[in-house]
Amino acid sequence: MTPVSIRAVAKSYDGTTRVLDGIDLDIAAGELFFLLGGSGCGKTTLLRLVAGFITPDAGTIRFGERDVTGIPVEKRDLGMVFQNYALWPHLSVSENISFGLEMRGIATAERTRRVDEALELVELSDFGARRIAELSGGQQQRVALARAIVIKPQVLLLDEPLSNLDARLRQSMRSEIRRICKAAGVTAIYVTHDREEALSTADRIAVMAGGKLAQIGTPREVYERPASTTVATFLGEANLLTAMAHGNGMVACALGVLPAVMPERIMTGAALTVCIRPERLRISTEGTIAGTITAQSFLGGSAAWTVRCGEFDLRVDEQAPPARAIGDTVRLSVAREDVVVLRS
Repeated sequence: MTPVSIRAVAKSYDGTTRVLDGIDLDIAAGELFFLLGGSGCGKTTLLRLVAGFITPDAGTIRFGERDVTGIPVEKRDLGMVFQNYALWPHLSVSENISFGLEMRGIATAERTRRVDEALELVELSDFGARRIAELSGGQQQRVALARAIVIKPQVLLLDEPLSNLDARLRQSMRSEIRRICKAAGVTAIYVTHDREEALSTADRIAVMAGGKLAQIGTPREVYERPASTTVATFLGEANLLTAMAHGNGMVACALGVLPAVMPERIMTGAALTVCIRPERLRISTEGTIAGTITAQSFLGGSAAWTVRCGEFDLRVDEQAPPARAIGDTVRLSVAREDVVVLRS
């Protein structure tokens, strides 16, 4: 397994506007690492730089101890899975998977053994003789993964591989991609704009915005402890409140004085922004925050309420909700660890 190191990488397509601006990133050997962000954030450009399709204006990219910055794509020892799978319809499943091995001059017996292993890994052992047109979208995705992994690459790159699947298939394929990558023991870099895909599948996530790394961490870290309003809002629903540091780990905001998770070296009286996730607010008779329900969205197993607290509207998500009505008065509570002061 191979670690990937990216140092001070910058890229501009027009010589003026930097699409990537000084990216520093370390990806551990065997890690399933996600580049997550909206359109234009630079995630695809970074993946293309790692692949060797384009070259950086500055900085270096290393696979282990090997500097691959100036090495052409065909010599980087990569496996790649694209949005459209790029499978050859005139070849069988086994022939598609075997193609990269043939290009490397692998002997026939060894090719057959490795193709059979790859088919077993993606749970398509009985599909080797089938044509691509006979497969479902999910099965085609597995073939694309098998073709990328069978060459035993140093690094596997996945460019929004689930974007062409319907919602049900996308959900089931997340766990399959994770299982296959871990079983193959490969370092994988995965680009997506889908936050649920990243949160449910990644070992770690780099949230990108404006050509920079906004935050890096495990799915739980970036969701529960966002570093900025950009990260907080991109990763899910967030109640954002202006506040003031009140001393002793407390903040004063529209909801009153609340205990909060405070960054270090915050001066009393400093202006802050506080993030509270909707599912972290609890409706209970012991709550200290009074409000009135002004809107509701019933979702079956859960409900999203809009609760007016003074002049501020909070979103409150409740699992297995009892019957509530617009106009009901409720009381809310929130734990200290769920009142997160953002650094920017």
